[in-house]
Amino acid sequence: MYQLVIFIPLILGFVISYIFRNENNFNKDGETKPFWQPPGYMFSIIWSTLYLLNGFALYYVLTNYKGMEWNKLTIILSLFVLQLILENSWVIYTTQIKKSNFYQLLILFGLLLTILMRVLHFSSLNMVFVSLLISFEILWISIAISLQAYNLKVC
Repeated sequence: MYQLVIFIPLILGFVISYIFRNENNFNKDGETKPFWQPPGYMFSIIWSTLYLLNGFALYYVLTNYKGMEWNKLTIILSLFVLQLILENSWVIYTTQIKKSNFYQLLILFGLLLTILMRVLHFSSLNMVFVSLLISFEILWISIAISLQAYNLKVC
């Protein structure tokens, strides 16, 4: 039964992306893109992978929490939910706002901070494998922050 939690972040991400999809192309002809911006199709591949890694991290925690103090489990679950909220808030905000906005950048910084807190918390609990799983998102969010900052500067 716990195996289903692996897909919770992925399903939620797909549902939010579908509901709040934007038919307009974000990168209009003539807009300058930074050279480090990945091609558009890479975004869905990378986000799907990151959602699955987060789901697997949750699965690992739920199957190995025996003996863990209740407050530590509560922190893990709270940070997981906060990360999902921030990820999906950013998707909603970026699809509904036509141009780059400082608040989008703030959401990404909050997301980065939340992921760092999760990595540190898992490391303190000797769950290094789980820390490694979710640490891949740090690189991706860092790229997203740089792209958002570039777009903010251009707009």
